[in-house]
Amino acid sequence: MITNNKFILVIYGDIRNNINYKLQSYFNNNVTITNTLRCTYVVNSIYYTGLPDKPVIEDNVELFLHGIVFPYNVTIDEFSDYPDLYLKRMIKQYRTDLSRLPYAIRNGSYCGVAYDVTNDIFYAFTSFLNSIPLYYAQIGSSLLVSSDFCFLAQLLDLELKVSKGLIEYYILGTNLSENTAFDEIKTIPKGGYLKFKGNSIKIDYYYIMPEEEKPARKFDDYVDEFADKWEENVNALHSDKFVYGLGLTGGIDSRLIFSALKNKSKPILFTGSHPEHPDYLIAKKMTSSLGLTNHYLEDYRFVDRLTGYAEFCSMSDNPLLANTIFTSHQMQFRKDYNIIYEFIGLSEFLGGVYHYLDRRSISSLIKSSKSVKRTPITINSLYKLIKLGLRNQSFDEDIYLFGEEFVKSYPQFQMHIQKLLVPQLGIFYDNETFLERFRHIHKMSNLLTWSVLCKRRINELLSPSMNIEMTNFACKTPLEIRDGRKIELAYLKRYHPETAKFVLSGYIFSAKAPWFIYKRLSNYIKSLNALGIKIPILQWYIKHNSFTKLVSYPELKEFQKKICLSASIISDSIFNQFLLQYSNDSTRLMRLFNIAILQNRIEYGEDNLRNYLIEEINNIRKSHNIK
Repeated sequence: MITNNKFILVIYGDIRNNINYKLQSYFNNNVTITNTLRCTYVVNSIYYTGLPDKPVIEDNVELFLHGIVFPYNVTIDEFSDYPDLYLKRMIKQYRTDLSRLPYAIRNGSYCGVAYDVTNDIFYAFTSFLNSIPLYYAQIGSSLLVSSDFCFLAQLLDLELKVSKGLIEYYILGTNLSENTAFDEIKTIPKGGYLKFKGNSIKIDYYYIMPEEEKPARKFDDYVDEFADKWEENVNALHSDKFVYGLGLTGGIDSRLIFSALKNKSKPILFTGSHPEHPDYLIAKKMTSSLGLTNHYLEDYRFVDRLTGYAEFCSMSDNPLLANTIFTSHQMQFRKDYNIIYEFIGLSEFLGGVYHYLDRRSISSLIKSSKSVKRTPITINSLYKLIKLGLRNQSFDEDIYLFGEEFVKSYPQFQMHIQKLLVPQLGIFYDNETFLERFRHIHKMSNLLTWSVLCKRRINELLSPSMNIEMTNFACKTPLEIRDGRKIELAYLKRYHPETAKFVLSGYIFSAKAPWFIYKRLSNYIKSLNALGIKIPILQWYIKHNSFTKLVSYPELKEFQKKICLSASIISDSIFNQFLLQYSNDSTRLMRLFNIAILQNRIEYGEDNLRNYLIEEINNIRKSHNIK
């Protein structure tokens, strides 16, 4: 089985002679295989993004990029006309240190490899925030690298067992270490690279977050600098050759991108929401007032959402990284309109949104409504801060069920996580700075990953805010200056009053409101909404009719439990105890379900898994007399 998603596989070393025969059964019309003296390059191209489907060779270096890239000093259209020329320039620029090749790329969603033939050194690297994960497996003096997790596991004939990576995923809801579901497969960290020579692997970061600027400049100076950088960055992603889109909501993230666009009619605008939801109503109000066309996705029919979700679950090449409640309907829209890439906001870091406490806590609400008060950091508090950065959705108490050996090793595991994370975060002196830097790299980037993996049969997903240039700006700008999206709100108010005047989704005010009110009230309003106490977003904007989130459907939970019990990795292991003990815990259930889907995808193949999941949904639907 070969995935329908876009992916690469690179094999370095003598093992490719044993692997190549397996590839014969995975061929399809989209697959291109190129052999060089020491490497085999396999790409499932599906759609064109401007990158060649074979390595570019210059100065005895083989460079192979995958995804979509926006190099510096050249448009995506110019680059796609002569990709070999510009990629050779990249090689010449960084020939003495190939690990720094990502610095030639302004933005993008990509991964890549570079092979130094002269010195026999193999490099593999991710994009700045790893929107496309890159996995590797070492076999002696050979190395396999792939963006498709399940495909790599199949090539190696791996059997899914309870592993360190699965335990880490279950407890934390993500893998912060290099571990994956299989002990034999590791992953390259975000903003990191792999260097392989002989039998030795070195993992390091090419990017380290810079220190805050001291002393701080005037607030207006930061707003103006942000405006210059932001608008240049957003418009550098423009193309006349490729169709691109923007998911427009009523919130601030997409509005920042939308406002900065010089030609707002160029991208395909769409909103995926319920007709009664503020995102839908505000986006409609805003685009209508500007004379723009916006597309509204999904009718949220009950049956279609369940079936669409079942179909979606079969699409991810790594279900552990596909935690979003998403359906296939939106993907069909992107395909119909031939959207090759799209923008996503994820601008929390730029805005200094640093409080990650439970919104239901009164003390947390009081703290988050105040200006930044920095708490000195201690080494002993780092892991506690990591859990806080994960929204306190870790289940450390469950480790005792995994056995004495794992319990004893857990403190070492915690220290290992810290040693991996801390170097890239740069210099931090307080809890708040650590938290937001951690969240930017290891949570917000995960949201990007979760959204992109299942859609890579259609398009690429990238964020103008999550690149080196904008991250450097945020790192250097003191947290007090960015606190509570102060710069972002001032930017909209000062530079784009035409979009700032519209109410922000989830609140009772627009970007034109005084920042003090935004800071004091926003978290209370968000919390009340999260608790089900609806705050009217101006009565002429919305009539509050409740609608059920997919995650709340009892049929969905029944479906997830059934799939869990059908997978031996759950039913025949310690995970079955968790399933029985926490069957009504939606978070734990989701994690167990994703583990079960991973096993099923590897064993069934994508097409068979899709049919199986839809059949199970239909059976549940019949049992509940849902038409």
